[in-house]
Amino acid sequence: MSVFKKNRLVLLQLLAICGTLLLFQYLAHLFPNTILGLIMNLVLIIIWTFLAAMILTFLGLQIIHNFRFERSFIPSKLKIKPLPELKNYHIANPLEQEGTFFKAQLHTHSSLSYDSKTPPLQVIESYKKDGYHILAITDHDLLSDFSKYSTLNFLILPGIEKTVPALFWPIPLGKHLVLINLKEKRIHSKKVQELVDQAFNHQSIAMPAHLGWRGGAGTGRWYPLELNRLKNLQFVEIDNPHSKDPSDLTIWHKLIINNGPEHPVWGVAVDDSHAGSSKSGWVMIKTSQLDVSSIINSLKKGAFFATNGPTNLEITIEGTLIHVYSPGAAWIRFINAQNQVVMAVRAEEAVYPSSGDEGFIRVEVSDQNQHTAWSQPMWLIANAPRKSTKKSFRNLLRRKCFLRSSRHHLRPKNPLKAFHF
Repeated sequence: MSVFKKNRLVLLQLLAICGTLLLFQYLAHLFPNTILGLIMNLVLIIIWTFLAAMILTFLGLQIIHNFRFERSFIPSKLKIKPLPELKNYHIANPLEQEGTFFKAQLHTHSSLSYDSKTPPLQVIESYKKDGYHILAITDHDLLSDFSKYSTLNFLILPGIEKTVPALFWPIPLGKHLVLINLKEKRIHSKKVQELVDQAFNHQSIAMPAHLGWRGGAGTGRWYPLELNRLKNLQFVEIDNPHSKDPSDLTIWHKLIINNGPEHPVWGVAVDDSHAGSSKSGWVMIKTSQLDVSSIINSLKKGAFFATNGPTNLEITIEGTLIHVYSPGAAWIRFINAQNQVVMAVRAEEAVYPSSGDEGFIRVEVSDQNQHTAWSQPMWLIANAPRKSTKKSFRNLLRRKCFLRSSRHHLRPKNPLKAFHF
């Protein structure tokens, strides 16, 4: 559905509602002081009362919900249960795969969105000039596919920013879900869990956008309980100019713990621009080839880091040591599963000796302009116990004894009878 058809549908629905109300109003004036006129006035009063009550109730519940969230979810007072301490472990580094880093923008808009005036081709050119290699144009409730403009050095992915309706579609109130490289175009009737499952099972991405956004009459915020209920969730936005909320990072941190290393949740930074490249948030994806399959696979493996400034972040693992190098960095911070800074170094390079009780480590790198890059979580995974050589040797002896005893039936019961004197 094009943006013109979508706006025309909304307009037709509004005209239908207004036309119905005007018709009842006309009939009420056409038959004054009659039973029919009285019925029409009564119907009008009921309709207006119902609409007003529904709107006021909805807004009131939304305000109460937001107030409870503000009072209950305080990042500094968030308690996280300690994870078990490991003795024999290795550190899983999502950036260990071979490849080259490509600059990618996974959330932006063109004039096909109702709140943007920048033509799609102008949007594409602006990101090319800023050194991007990958771009996903995600217009509001409209699947934008400009992949035909892709080149050998610039890949364009189809995308959409779907409104999860708080009331009913197509009223633009509710949370937003970014979907990239979808195969199915009719998604408005699908629930969030269905879309997340579809992205998980295919080469697609489903990502809750601007978690702390207070727009849409307070309906745009994603709450931790809602995100925790979603199964197969792989991505969330942790840095978005429209959601400068400290709770976004904490919600992501909590999701990492709740999902564990088996179902990792990766953090993404975007610019969510409505006027071309704004240089305020992106991801650096490490992959060997610049094609759709390689990009999606690298994203799902977590082979990227989110940033709004630093463009170079190298992380290597040597045993239990984590080496970090970022040219131009002012601070390097190591954060454990308790959301505590276990080490902070004012340098471009740092080495953190893990002790086994961190659960996982994620790295934050800041430059002189207070811009930050975020690594993905690096879990401490327990090594499988080695088989004891003593036990295996004992089993070998038992096996030989069994073979030896199995030949006893060939021997006479009384060895003396076997000899004749």
